[in-house]
Amino acid sequence: MSSVLRLARLSTERRDCVEEETDASWVSGATPRTFQAKTGAMPKALEAMPRPDIARPFMRAAWRRLAMASFSVDPRVLRPLVPAGTLLDEHEGQALVTVVGFWFQRAKLFGVRIPWHQHFSEVNLRFYVRREVAGQWRPGVVFIRELVPRRMVAWTARLYGERFTRVALSCHHNIPEDDNTPGPRRIEYAWGRGANAAKFSLNTNADAGCARAQGEASFVVDRSWAYTARRDGSTWEYQVARPPWRIWPAIEVELCGAMRAWYGPALGDALAGPATSAFLVDGSDVAVYPGHRIWSSAGRNV
Repeated sequence: MSSVLRLARLSTERRDCVEEETDASWVSGATPRTFQAKTGAMPKALEAMPRPDIARPFMRAAWRRLAMASFSVDPRVLRPLVPAGTLLDEHEGQALVTVVGFWFQRAKLFGVRIPWHQHFSEVNLRFYVRREVAGQWRPGVVFIRELVPRRMVAWTARLYGERFTRVALSCHHNIPEDDNTPGPRRIEYAWGRGANAAKFSLNTNADAGCARAQGEASFVVDRSWAYTARRDGSTWEYQVARPPWRIWPAIEVELCGAMRAWYGPALGDALAGPATSAFLVDGSDVAVYPGHRIWSSAGRNV
């Protein structure tokens, strides 16, 4: 099954994803607050990031070349997955799930680089929730399934209650290293083998420049919180700090293969429908802060 905005055969250069250099002064140094104390200014990569509640992230990395495609889904499919203490978030009355493929670079856990786990692709399926705190809404995401090619990444994430699965996963693209270089862009993520093989690809227009996300794209992209429902019924909240991202709207997107096998019949059928939006995101350095429990297994806020 496939979902297509517009299918076209393009002749594009395809090459494996490679490491990119970005401003990472804050990654190799101390925490943002100690950096600010020493220099009098925030690191460039963090100037536009939201101020976290906690000083020291547990993970630092770069998330680059994000391909994102969203699909409408019956909210009744998602409600059993909504973590306690949060509400299902809809865009203009429509519940959405989003397939996201991206390139994970320069990962550190508690400041330590993990050998052979510095650069890899990930594909995840997520939906959207919100939580009210002191009269303000925190827009967040919930991951339904996350696919990675590294065994240690999947094992570590499962310790935190995340739904990670190790799988054969590849990324090919023709994206220039300089995000400001004009021209068409194509990216493809592929995972699984044989009857379980699947593919997600999109193309952007040669003349379309990148811009800040608006409308549905902003609803999907501009989220600084993640929520995880643990097996004991509790809910954990994580904060992600990063600069604003820019997007290139897609002119073609294809999602095909064994979607029902990976995501179940209801979600697999939703992913076979037309995409409500699709775009490529430049990405950036990110900091993920330690999670804390917001809803106890006894069914109350904590």
